[in-house]
Amino acid sequence: MKVYRRRAVLIGEMLTIIMVFLIGSGLILTALNALLEAHQRVVEGSNRAAMIDDFLHKLRSDVRRADAAHLSAEPAADGAVQCLTLPRADGEAVYRVEGHAVTRSAVGLDTATHVWDDPDLSVRFIDESVPMEARRLVRVIVTWKPTRTHDTAPTRTFDAAIRTAGQQSGEGERHD
Repeated sequence: MKVYRRRAVLIGEMLTIIMVFLIGSGLILTALNALLEAHQRVVEGSNRAAMIDDFLHKLRSDVRRADAAHLSAEPAADGAVQCLTLPRADGEAVYRVEGHAVTRSAVGLDTATHVWDDPDLSVRFIDESVPMEARRLVRVIVTWKPTRTHDTAPTRTFDAAIRTAGQQSGEGERHD
């Protein structure tokens, strides 16, 4: 009986050691998974920031080359579609926002170029020009609201003020 009792105790101790090892391994894997997800969020955020910067750079170039007198930003009544028309010497450029997709087209071209199409990003064009002024001011508000992921990353707003006629533009990022 003593032999069986010793074997039972030994088996119990071995099972306890195995259980502790499995629980410890699970905790370590959970921690590593959390670190990986955090890293992916950082990478995704920096990729989006680079994409927004590239978009604003191209748009700023188009706005600065535009004919200020005929530049127009037209938000639709429902806010779903917004259009920024930039008349230029080499042809009119039109940026159109439909939902979360932004396209750029030019007069005489049947095809529109996708600037981006992403459910987490939205764009608004606001014409803040002073009437009868030679220069025009257009605010471009790009909002990144992470909806696809279940993380708690804050909504980030990139607010760029762009002037025609080669004026300086102010650009900033606001965390809501």
